[in-house]
Amino acid sequence: MRHIGDIARVTSAGDPRPRMVAPRSVVARRSPTSAARTHTLGMVVMAQRVIGVMALVLAALAGGSSAAFAEVQVFTVHLAPSGDPDGSGVATLRLQPDEGLVCYSIVVRNIGAPTEPMPGLGSAHIHTLDSGGIAIDLDTVFRATGTSTHIATDCVSADSDTIDAVLADPEEFYLNVHTAQAPAGAVQGSLAAG
Repeated sequence: MRHIGDIARVTSAGDPRPRMVAPRSVVARRSPTSAARTHTLGMVVMAQRVIGVMALVLAALAGGSSAAFAEVQVFTVHLAPSGDPDGSGVATLRLQPDEGLVCYSIVVRNIGAPTEPMPGLGSAHIHTLDSGGIAIDLDTVFRATGTSTHIATDCVSADSDTIDAVLADPEEFYLNVHTAQAPAGAVQGSLAAG
């Protein structure tokens, strides 16, 4: 056996041709890129398994209770000036008639602090277009997040028949936010525009 660097030249009695054999220490070494490739391949396989499991779980949830999801309606309402010329905002409403719930997230800008127009009425409502009456009081509690931005997020109970009426004809309803400077409403937006 003759050594050339880390490789040994070996001949055997039955085979007259010499062959190159690397010692174990050379075979066991892996380059950093080889190790990185093996690690990356392992991560890809694990990610594929996780995605597969998540897909099965989501399919089971959607298939098992699709009727409950079908009844939920989400509206995005863009709020424009109605009593405050600088006012703007956006509201996301999630109406759930089976549970009798209306969940909301409202952000308003460049208006005074949202205030009840009269004690006990709340500062944001869903109104009917025909009469202007309050269909759903959102019972909002706004918090200031700067000098001219206010946010309210919560869920309120509402009559299922009223929620059904909103879902059946959203263009007949609008959301508005009241302030002391604009008690009839500082900003408002139609549910149909969502």
